[in-house]
Amino acid sequence: SVIYAVHSSRSRLIDQHTADMIGNTVLDALSRSQTFRDAVIYGIHNKEVQLGCITYRNEYEINEDSPVGVDSIHLLTHSELYEYEVGQEPILPICEARKDEHEEAYISFSVAPDSDSCEMPSWQEGLIHEIIHHVTGAGDPLEDGNIEPGPTEILARRVAQELGWLIPEFTGYASPDRVAHLRTRDLNTLRQTATRHEDNEVAFFERLDVISDGYEASADFTEYPVMSDMVKELNKPHDFPGLVINDNTMDADPDQIQLYHGQPYIFTFVDKHNQR
Repeated sequence: SVIYAVHSSRSRLIDQHTADMIGNTVLDALSRSQTFRDAVIYGIHNKEVQLGCITYRNEYEINEDSPVGVDSIHLLTHSELYEYEVGQEPILPICEARKDEHEEAYISFSVAPDSDSCEMPSWQEGLIHEIIHHVTGAGDPLEDGNIEPGPTEILARRVAQELGWLIPEFTGYASPDRVAHLRTRDLNTLRQTATRHEDNEVAFFERLDVISDGYEASADFTEYPVMSDMVKELNKPHDFPGLVINDNTMDADPDQIQLYHGQPYIFTFVDKHNQR
């Protein structure tokens, strides 16, 4: 159901790479992190949001403090992302775990960095942080945020440690050094994603604008001609050993969790030069 949830999220994600990175991160955590599995099972037993029911989005908003003065996301250019530093970036990702008007759980998070990017571990930990909000019902500290990481961040960091993701240490959830780190990460991931689609710059920012306004774009990324062909190939039936996918129902039985880490997973990624 995790793969189905990611698959059904593609119309609200910027590209196939981001969808792949979300799916890979969640399945990796299920496979190798006992803390993450415990959190998922806790949510099932306590009637919190089930992991397979969470969908994903890449929603951004205009940074009102930026000197860029862009009226709409679709008016941005690739080069503008490199003209301004952290604190001046024209748009910011909306990173939150929420429910829509139908009470269906979703996570809005930043676009994914390149696979070999130094920002990847922090991006993955941040995604897990938002998932833990949903599956455990835990929140972030409202007070003493400068000195307390909060239960959600503690669990997310424990998952990161179990998976070998190297994340900087911070004193608190809202500490200035953590905030600066996240702003830098988010700007770099946006730059990297825009670079991946530099040949389709207008289409890239138009799609990001549509998604950020809460609308759905094409599920097969037809805005990017080469990417669309790749997605059609990826959508052919694949054999995931030990994993049951049901397009009509979501896994509710905690015993189903065993399906996710019974066998290793193999993912093939293709960059903009068609290098596997």
